[in-house]
Amino acid sequence: MELILGSQSSARANLLKEHGIEFEQKALYFDEESLKTTDPREFVYLACKGKLEKAKELLANNRTIVVADSVVSVGNRMQRKAKNRQEAFEFLKRQNGHEIEVLTCSALISPALEWLDLSVFRARLKAFDPSEMEKYLESGLWQESAGCVRLEDFHKPYIKSLSENLSVGLGLNVEGLLGVLKLGAKLSSL
Repeated sequence: MELILGSQSSARANLLKEHGIEFEQKALYFDEESLKTTDPREFVYLACKGKLEKAKELLANNRTIVVADSVVSVGNRMQRKAKNRQEAFEFLKRQNGHEIEVLTCSALISPALEWLDLSVFRARLKAFDPSEMEKYLESGLWQESAGCVRLEDFHKPYIKSLSENLSVGLGLNVEGLLGVLKLGAKLSSL
């Protein structure tokens, strides 16, 4: 079974590598701007479903395709990827000292099965150090992440408490995916 990660996300690729999952990475284009909802849960679900539909075009030769989408919610206000430095600053200002939710919708499609999961990762944050926030904004790393959230570096020292399943916060429900991959292997051996 050939696994394709239908995403350009380096964080998602790193998660798969860390779990010893072999894959090929291919970008799938889905126009998220076509989605008009401002509800974070609805948006991430519809974006993932759209990517899943695009993935079906690649489905052949016993391939398995994984797609995902994430958004950040602060007080039920959606934060996608910041369009510019000012928006990134506004996102971080809203997160500063508050609870954030990273909503991740992960999906898999193969000839044998289709799986879709919407999970939420929560983290309560301490106040950001203004000079560190400025360095982060200057670095440009925020451009790669929904809501400018990077739990693996910038946000890490500011986490007061967090929910389980960190992989959801990093953009892919790996624990759920591993279970589905095992199920897929069993189904294909029947």
